[in-house]
Amino acid sequence: SMNGLMIETMDNLSLMQLYKACERGKCEFSTRDSITVSCVIGDIPYTSVISLDAYRQACGELLEKLKGRCATAR
Repeated sequence: SMNGLMIETMDNLSLMQLYKACERGKCEFSTRDSITVSCVIGDIPYTSVISLDAYRQACGELLEKLKGRCATAR
């Protein structure tokens, strides 16, 4: 969850808004060590600060799986 935001219960429009906010934030990692992801779902604003280290840790398992699959595909 992002500050109490439960992805499992969100409608498609809300998921798209969150996805776009996260994509914008992800691009900011090229010039920053931490980012702020903000979006409004319904009438409620949500904000989360994410460090590059926390992002890498959260994505680490997925990235390792992808590296393994790419190596075996060659």
